[in-house]
Amino acid sequence: MEGQEEQLRKANISKLEREVGVKFEHVLAPQPSDIVRAAGLDTAEATLRVSDSVIPVFKSAVEDLLNASGLSPVELLAKALAKSIMS
Repeated sequence: MEGQEEQLRKANISKLEREVGVKFEHVLAPQPSDIVRAAGLDTAEATLRVSDSVIPVFKSAVEDLLNASGLSPVELLAKALAKSIMS
């Protein structure tokens, strides 16, 4: 059963909707996984905007890391994206 505060809140929202002529949609707050996914996409897009001229500077280190990690390139890149988000 709803408390009085919740009922009052819903009544106030309904009143506001009528006054402004707009129906509001209840949207849940984003979950942590949604936030991380969005940040990962942003980071991936930003990575594509980095100049290719930096590749030679990091290529040797990346090859060494790839060989030493035992991970696939996709797994290693996923970890790098996660690290850039968590920094």
